[in-house]
Amino acid sequence: METLRGETSYGDEWKLVLSQVKPLPLPVPRAEIPTDPGIYIWFRDGQPIYVGEGLGAKGLRRRLSSHFSKGADLSRSTLRASVAVAQLGIGRSVARQGPSLVNADQIAVVNQWLPSCELGWIAFEGPEEAHALEVRLRDEWLPPLNLVQPQAVCVSSRRGTIPPLETVARTSRLSRQLLLAAPGCAELEEVDRGLGLTLTQHTSACR
Repeated sequence: METLRGETSYGDEWKLVLSQVKPLPLPVPRAEIPTDPGIYIWFRDGQPIYVGEGLGAKGLRRRLSSHFSKGADLSRSTLRASVAVAQLGIGRSVARQGPSLVNADQIAVVNQWLPSCELGWIAFEGPEEAHALEVRLRDEWLPPLNLVQPQAVCVSSRRGTIPPLETVARTSRLSRQLLLAAPGCAELEEVDRGLGLTLTQHTSACR
């Protein structure tokens, strides 16, 4: 799935930021990336596809280095994991769990896709400003590769509804008891068979 489709409806915050950020083609020399805290935006064909923040030691440079990685562990980069979800159709839970669930051919797809993107950023003196801007941007409009973290998995078992997917993944005894998705859940997002189970994920908690 090469094309990323999503509703593009920029508000004032996004319009201001996009007027200040110049997308640079990859690869960007590491020395040119600031060590200050800041926000960064990945672009594809001139359109923003992912927004993030670099707040810790060495700021933007260290955070972006994890996205530049070509290793097998996608759990260190939400962006790389999101590309795997979008391009390969695998579940977010699978992409984020680490190299044991993603094979070399799948990693190659991610590594070939990302270099065709562009990258831009805005640096700040302190992490508070950077974080506040990233929150405002995400609240106003969420780029297509900023996947929403599922808050619950609406799956019924003999013990009732089992909430977080991570709990199900780590508890094989409960996993064997899973039945079909329970009724009374809202905002269907995806069916994830990456664990060998039919799990219906939602972006909101079960009602």
